[in-house]
Amino acid sequence: MLDNTDIMGITEIYPKNFRYLPNKAELRIEGYNLFINENSGDRQRGVGLYIKSEHHGVEVDMGSTFKESIWVKIKLSRNNCLLVGCIYRIPNSDEENTKELLKLLDKVSSKKEYSHLLIMGDFNLPKIDWNSWSPGNDKQSESFVECLRDNYLCQHTTDFTRIRKGSEPSILDLILTNEDEMIREIKYDSPVGSSDHLVLIFKFHCNKTPSANKTHRLNYNKGDFESMRNDVPINWNRILNGSIDKMYKSFTEIIEASANKYIPKRKSKCHPVSGKLNPPLNKDTLKLINKKHRTWQRYMETKSESKYKEYAKARNQVKWELRKSRRETEKSIAKDIKQHPKRFWKYVNSKRKIKIGISDLKGLNGDDQQMAVTDREKAEVLAIFFSSVFTKEPPGALPEFENRNPSYHFKEIVCNQNVVEKLLGNLNENKSQGPDRMHPKILKEIRYS
Repeated sequence: MLDNTDIMGITEIYPKNFRYLPNKAELRIEGYNLFINENSGDRQRGVGLYIKSEHHGVEVDMGSTFKESIWVKIKLSRNNCLLVGCIYRIPNSDEENTKELLKLLDKVSSKKEYSHLLIMGDFNLPKIDWNSWSPGNDKQSESFVECLRDNYLCQHTTDFTRIRKGSEPSILDLILTNEDEMIREIKYDSPVGSSDHLVLIFKFHCNKTPSANKTHRLNYNKGDFESMRNDVPINWNRILNGSIDKMYKSFTEIIEASANKYIPKRKSKCHPVSGKLNPPLNKDTLKLINKKHRTWQRYMETKSESKYKEYAKARNQVKWELRKSRRETEKSIAKDIKQHPKRFWKYVNSKRKIKIGISDLKGLNGDDQQMAVTDREKAEVLAIFFSSVFTKEPPGALPEFENRNPSYHFKEIVCNQNVVEKLLGNLNENKSQGPDRMHPKILKEIRYS
């Protein structure tokens, strides 16, 4: 599901009663930037937004006293901009807190710089009949409905989103937009873990400029080096002649052409820092996940207690299998730490409490009020700052150095085929290629050619 998901909203991140708070690193998902309202210690439940890294989401401070919300803007095509918000309103919210929520919605809807609005979350207003937009006999529900109407906001959830045994089903989780045609194909999926809230999956229609960060890289672990060794020339003396630069250019062109021919390509990651190492799911785990969804659908159709027990059993089996798979992955990483240290450090870095990538920087075009958001803008700001500390050479000719008689002379440098083959054979295949674009695995594999 994650492969086709661009935005995820989550509410009630923190439990009601806890001994410690989960940190941001524990909640990270590979390929996504996480935006979360940090718990200030006053027992907030927490909300968060996962935005796919390629969309370059930027957090927006709305300056509201309503704390349980998070806002992120995403640049669309041309001059359009999408504002995504995630909100959680506590069930026993008083009138003052509800008023702050309504003020926040008024403020968001009045901002003209955002052409598209997507607001989702758990609003805990069960008395509203969304088929007729009737608030019932609840004053706070009536104020909320009037706020949506005044701001021309559309509400798209029409089916129950919270189903709990012994309680009446209700619509608590809402999807709000500023245009009716933005949302299509809402799917009400089974809850995650032990939650009693359904997962809402929907398509949001907008025009997004494709990201230019996706590139293809060679997958050296699946290369056909036997064919590559047979493809490179046997008589290098006939090819390598002339100046050093000319011979180096000829050598690199031959190796690169052969590599592109016999080494398959893969899509590179578009985010700067890799996330958690998610173990691949085996067939048995996938079958259990499908069984969990099927048993949930049967329970939704019959509402019988026996079907709910079948669903709960399948849900617990999925949780146990996923935890087992994670433990096996960690054991595999620890076992191969000598041969694959990068895999270990990648997993360690995924557990660190750090911000993904480089945050927005002040000083674009020399103006401290302008923010550098894109990678190119950030690089320009950093380059200007680093160049400001360079030593400025005084004008005039360079100073002349005195002649010196060296007391130590270099001996004859011995460089033959056996020495070069030995050095190439000791190359570490796990290292990255340098500016010469020669991967050590290629040089090691074809060293006898």
